Amino acid sequence: MFLKSYERLRSSDLGCITSNVLTMHVDLPEATYRQPAQVISFFETLAERVCALPGMRAAGLVTTVPGAGYGGQRLFYCGTPSYSLG
Repeated sequence: MFLKSYERLRSSDLGCITSNVLTMHVDLPEATYRQPAQVISFFETLAERVCALPGMRAAGLVTTVPGAGYGGQRLFYCGTPSYSLG
């Protein structure tokens, strides 16, 4: 029953485009990134490098992905996704 519910959830319309999307979790070591400015710098550099990859149209770094709970504040974003809303 759990697997059927999971499959139903995965095939549900979440209200956002999910094709060609990659998500990942990044934990920075606190010993290295002690100051908020260091964390911000890391993610700014990461966003710049990801956006520079060949074929990349847009990238965003968020605290929580859609459907994963409360949050979702966008931290960094580049590019403009090209898709139709209808």
